[in-house]
Amino acid sequence: MRRRPHEDMLVKLQSAMREMAEVHRAALESFEKIRRCIDHVQTLTTLRDLPLVLEGVRGQLGMDELGVILDAAMFGEFLPDKVPTAEPRVLRALLSELPGNGRPYMGTCDQAPYLDHHLDPAAPCPAPCSGETPGSCFIQPLPNKYAPGRPIGVIVLRDRDAQRFSSDKATDFLEHFCDLLGHAVVTVRDHDQLVRDTVIDELTGAHNRHYLVRHAPRLLALAERKGMPLALLFVDLDRFKPVNDLLGHDAGDCVLREAARRMREVVRGYDIFARLGGDEFVVLMPDAGEDEAVALAERLREEVAAVDVAACTAQVCAAPDGIGNGTERKDGTFDGETAAAPNPAARGLTLSASVGLALHAPGRTLDDLLHLADQNMYRAKRAGQDGGPRESGQNIGQDSGQDSGQDGGEADGDEAETAAAST
Repeated sequence: MRRRPHEDMLVKLQSAMREMAEVHRAALESFEKIRRCIDHVQTLTTLRDLPLVLEGVRGQLGMDELGVILDAAMFGEFLPDKVPTAEPRVLRALLSELPGNGRPYMGTCDQAPYLDHHLDPAAPCPAPCSGETPGSCFIQPLPNKYAPGRPIGVIVLRDRDAQRFSSDKATDFLEHFCDLLGHAVVTVRDHDQLVRDTVIDELTGAHNRHYLVRHAPRLLALAERKGMPLALLFVDLDRFKPVNDLLGHDAGDCVLREAARRMREVVRGYDIFARLGGDEFVVLMPDAGEDEAVALAERLREEVAAVDVAACTAQVCAAPDGIGNGTERKDGTFDGETAAAPNPAARGLTLSASVGLALHAPGRTLDDLLHLADQNMYRAKRAGQDGGPRESGQNIGQDSGQDSGQDGGEADGDEAETAAAST
């Protein structure tokens, strides 16, 4: 039997409705995926966790690869090594490979922009950047919410399905997600900066007193609960005042920064190295007894004594503005340095350090340890001045068992407190 015209129309309508329902179902599924990805991004509280968050997003989207390349000037100091960065000039060249007007690239990987040739060959790079990986990919700039039109980086997604990112596919949800990711990364970077500013000494890069006070009680409680040793070293730089008096405070800052850098390099990764203020530093050493603390004290004194005051002050403060605001390189120098002749006034100036040691005992607080170590540091300083320089490895300042009532006096006799002599 031939179907009547209205029956044909009904069949076509039913078919169209099924197609619309399928499109609606796919849209809801895509929306749900993006919603879960947004929820995942909102768990990001520090850029150190960015690789973990990106891996979670990759899993939610079911992608084979997902990665980002971020502006090194904005994010480099906050990111773990596994996240690739590019200097602003390089990033601009990289983004110029994308379609005009900041539009994303969608298509097969073999036709994708060759992003990797702009990057350091040794740097990690998302797989699609080479254009040699099979499948399709999506590449989009990440926006800077504070400076529209100046992206902070680029995100790259790859799937082995060559049709997943074909040009006829809608990407509204995905583009919206990338915008939110860019905004989140900038926000978290600002938070990381604020946190760092509250716990890092701006001049030397060491942790500050606030960080020490915040984290020391937890380590002391752990030592007491587990019966583990713990030691505190109090370091005071000797002969630092003549540097300030003869060369000026800018030169003094340079010398202080160099001394801190050298000490930081010999401190264990899980110790707390903090600047209390002026030329005084503290090292809190969890799970370390007297022998380990004395050995580190000697290393610290050696590093301070090795500071070349004349060479350090030849480039006053190293930074272009003269106040230490340059970007520190791995060798301790700073971007923007210019060569300068050594200051004649610096000849003959040297540094040394007096180090006091305090060992943890049940019931002792951070203030107790700081007080004991400070006393032993002054005993070391007096011994170095009155008795002449001590040979490396000799310890002084054993507690006599008398109560400490004066600054620099004898400490308690509950524990044998030692202090390394000043050079």
